[in-house]
Amino acid sequence: MAAADDAPAAPPLEFVARVIAEIAAPVGSGRSARGVRQMIPITGGSVRGPRLSGRVLPGGADFQIIREDGVVELVARYFIETDGGERVYVRNAGIAHAAEGALYFRTAPRFETSCESLRWLMTSVFVAIAAPRSGSVVLDFFRVV
Repeated sequence: MAAADDAPAAPPLEFVARVIAEIAAPVGSGRSARGVRQMIPITGGSVRGPRLSGRVLPGGADFQIIREDGVVELVARYFIETDGGERVYVRNAGIAHAAEGALYFRTAPRFETSCESLRWLMTSVFVAIAAPRSGSVVLDFFRVV
C-alpha cells in the first residue's frame, strides 16, 4: 500500500462554459417501482465561456427518475450550436438531491462532434455543477485537466 504522501494530487479543473438551458414544464408518467418518472423538455438556451460559446438548440430533454430516497437520477440529451455554426451533441448524466440543507446537483457531460477544432471535447473528462432557476437550469462545465 502506498504511503499517504504518495497519493496522486487532485486534478485541476478548467472552466469551459456556462450553459443556461431553458426548460418547459415536466411531463410525467407517474410512480413506478423505481420512483416517479418525468421528462423535462429543453426549449433553448445559451452557452458562454472561454472554450465554448453558442446556443442550446430546442428539442432536447432531461429524463429523470425521482427515487423514494429523494435522489433524482437524470440524463439530459441536447445539441449545442456554436457561434461558428458547428453542432455538438451533449449527453449529460448526473444526480441531484438535498444534502445538509443545500442542493447537490452534479453531472458528467459527454460530447460528440464532427468538428475537428472541437475534438478536444471528445478526448477529455468533464464535470458540471448545476442549479435550477425559474424556467431554466444553469450549468457550469469544467474540463478535468
